[in-house]
Amino acid sequence: MPDGIHKMKAIVLSSSIRLLCTHSCLVLLLLFSAAARPAGMQALGAESYAGIEKTYAGHSFLVALWSLDCPPCIKEFEMLERVRRAYPDFKIVLINTDGVEASEEAEALLQQFELNSADTWIFASEETEKLRFSIDRQWYGELPRSYLYRDNARQSHSGLIDEAQLRNWLDSLTAR
Repeated sequence: MPDGIHKMKAIVLSSSIRLLCTHSCLVLLLLFSAAARPAGMQALGAESYAGIEKTYAGHSFLVALWSLDCPPCIKEFEMLERVRRAYPDFKIVLINTDGVEASEEAEALLQQFELNSADTWIFASEETEKLRFSIDRQWYGELPRSYLYRDNARQSHSGLIDEAQLRNWLDSLTAR
């Protein structure tokens, strides 16, 4: 075969290999990024909380921040499960602070308390301080932490939410 044909075959083969490698890398990148995202929970980035507030603007809702290694948070789940059954239309947003690495365990716990149908989020693998700051500049990471929204005003609370107070607050919403 003439030398030019060999060079042409080599160029075509080289281009094909490069194209195959590029496509393979793209497929792997998509697979890894899908694996890094929680299946049912959304990853909370620095801009996400503002989006949550915008989504629920004009509505009354609760945001509860929690962690897998926070016993009071788990106790609060028991109460939220009861409240959710009594007030099925009340919007609850649950944000796990453990990071996407804990998404499977966090989702299993939410399912155990039948809270997986709530709007659920988990801290993305960004700086925790930056995420906390995007939620509340006055919050230093204590858990459980919650925010009650009514008429676009926010009331913050550290520690367990009192069930009777939450029910009274919910009843006051329907009394208007």
